Amino acid sequence: MIKINLLLTRKEKKKVGVKKEFVVLGVAIGLLVAILAVLYWKMEKEKEEVRVQISETNKEIARYRSLAVEVNKAKEDQKILQDKLNVINSLRKGKGTPVRVLDEIS
Repeated sequence: MIKINLLLTRKEKKKVGVKKEFVVLGVAIGLLVAILAVLYWKMEKEKEEVRVQISETNKEIARYRSLAVEVNKAKEDQKILQDKLNVINSLRKGKGTPVRVLDEIS
């Protein structure tokens, strides 16, 4: 009768154990790489969002600077107009003076 040895020998058991360790190591490395890839993707996305916010903020700053220039110009124009009004009012007040002087002379 022929005997078939179905039990693994020590060397064969060792080979199977080493193969399992490599598989576990490969899966662990794969998971680590996947986690790192997801984290990298999230950080890149956040970085892009921050860049967009910076760009929008710079646009707002430029817009407000141009508005500030316009406001300063309007204030200068208002001051010039107020000076002109003051001159006109002073001329109106002094309008009767030459008539009085001529009246007194005659």
